[in-house]
Amino acid sequence: EAEGAGLTVGCDNQGGGRAATRHLIDLGRKRIAFLGHASSHYPEFHDRYRGYAAALREAGIAPLPALQVDALAA
Repeated sequence: EAEGAGLTVGCDNQGGGRAATRHLIDLGRKRIAFLGHASSHYPEFHDRYRGYAAALREAGIAPLPALQVDALAA
């Protein structure tokens, strides 16, 4: 074991955003909001947004700007 080595935990933000959105779509929801910040300056939010948008597109649902809430402005 290298000195100073530590353990880290990460997550698949894009996969999580996609899975959560897909779950809501599977429940019959069509107007699904995204609360976050889609800017690439915040990679976690950006990846979650990409997953959200991908799931919507796969279901034939257009992402609506009115349903995208900027968490940094809230």
